Amino acid sequence: MRRRSLPLLPAAALICLAPLAQQAFCCSCVRQPEPLVALGRADAVFSGAVVAVRDPHAGEATYSSIDPLLYSIAVNEVWKGDVGDTTVITTARESCSCGFPFQIGRTYIVYAYLPRTGDADWSTHLCTRTRDIERAGEDLEALNAVDTSGTAADADRRLVGAAIDDLRSEDGAVRVKAADALRDMGKELDAAIPALEEYYRRGTSADRRAAVDAIGVLGWTEGYDERTAPALLAALEDSDTEVITTASFRLSRMREQAGRVVPAMLNLLADDRPRVVDAALRALHHLARLEEPLEGVPSAILRTLKDPAPQVRSSALGLLSDIGPDSVAIGPLLAALSSDPHRRVRSSAAFGLGKLDRPTREAVDALTAALGDTSSKVRAEAANSLTQMSALAAGAVPALEEVALDEDRYARESALCTLATMAAEIDGALVALERLLDRGAEETREEVAARLGWIKVDAALVTPLLEKAMIDSSRAVRSRAVRSLGQLAGADRRAEELLVEAMADPSDWVRGTAAAVAGRLETPSENIVRALGQLRSDISEHVRESAAASLAKLNRTDR
Repeated sequence: MRRRSLPLLPAAALICLAPLAQQAFCCSCVRQPEPLVALGRADAVFSGAVVAVRDPHAGEATYSSIDPLLYSIAVNEVWKGDVGDTTVITTARESCSCGFPFQIGRTYIVYAYLPRTGDADWSTHLCTRTRDIERAGEDLEALNAVDTSGTAADADRRLVGAAIDDLRSEDGAVRVKAADALRDMGKELDAAIPALEEYYRRGTSADRRAAVDAIGVLGWTEGYDERTAPALLAALEDSDTEVITTASFRLSRMREQAGRVVPAMLNLLADDRPRVVDAALRALHHLARLEEPLEGVPSAILRTLKDPAPQVRSSALGLLSDIGPDSVAIGPLLAALSSDPHRRVRSSAAFGLGKLDRPTREAVDALTAALGDTSSKVRAEAANSLTQMSALAAGAVPALEEVALDEDRYARESALCTLATMAAEIDGALVALERLLDRGAEETREEVAARLGWIKVDAALVTPLLEKAMIDSSRAVRSRAVRSLGQLAGADRRAEELLVEAMADPSDWVRGTAAAVAGRLETPSENIVRALGQLRSDISEHVRESAAASLAKLNRTDR
């Protein structure tokens, strides 16, 4: 089985991820549940005032945004859970890592869960309904209107029982809402699952969709996949397309049930509804990624490659390229890339060719031709796949250079990544990158400069290109070049000299970048340290602060 994954890429291909490393990925929450659903989901719900905070990592030189903070809370009221008069709750240090921003002295209603660490009684995060008590009017009204006496298990049974009763409501919206609540609470499954199965059997199309979704989610709970699989497999014969696609998706995540799921998905490939066939292909694809054996699947996939729906042909090619041997996959992939009328299908074919076990001349030629495709997505995927073709792709360098000038950013960056990766084996790739420093627009030159420090060749071959970038008219290009110099400074004397020169650049932005980069060097030369000292009296406050910080960092390293 094949799949494109980082461990299989050449080491130099990691340069393509460099720009991504500079992006910040912060907390993102789905829609929060209603108060009673949140009550059912949580292990404890209480209100109280924050009286203290403790940082287990206080005094450490480095920390992560996900490191815990421990808040002590004087408890006012408890709706669920065994919570004392005072309790300790943990959350991530920063909201970017979904940490809840508690403030000492303020009162909150807290939806809490059992912690992963023994230092706290409970944990919470930004995506719960935990909130300042002043904004918790809806929560207080809902929580005070239900019976929350007894243990947490007692509360869960009552909440699940109320939702099961609502499954029999005359109001369809109430029934669907109840099914969603049972799905989201994920409690009392031995009662919830049979009730949902009965709800499915007597419901409308909307009811059946909600029931299958809830049964599928609950079936992902450990030990319940075998219990729920029969109902989901039966739902594959439903008349409603949405019910079938939902059941297919939920079943595809039940790895232990693969022996029952795969034959059912193969049967769906003969359906005349494109969405159903596409859902079956996607389910098989996911099971393949879980390394489940899919005997007999390639021949079934081949029959779907002539489907009139582009999404079906695209999904079929994706699955075929992952599980079919080269001898079966390469013919359909080449044919689709060269002649399919839909760009989505050609893009899938280009991607699939990059996953061949053994690159071939035919694949390289087809991908090279696809660099001139009318679709920027196809051009980008062709460039990405050429990364996997090693020295066979030397003839693609001129075409890649042209795509590196593309107006589409994704296509342009894909081509640049491939050229930079090829530079370790193909001399012409480095020459092409040097030409792009003269030919390219500012964004292209900046992207070239950013990748030069990661190319896995002799540093002396790369430094001349960075020297050219250092006299570019754009400060953004020069700044990117400075960062790349930091990757080479320990291996090339000229790179260190250029870094010193960058500290005298007319742009304070470039000087500040150079100062910061110098502070990250493991063994900075005396010239670099001297240049940093001179920047402490720079006219720019930003540069002075950057130089001072780097000198302090280097001094700590020396000690």
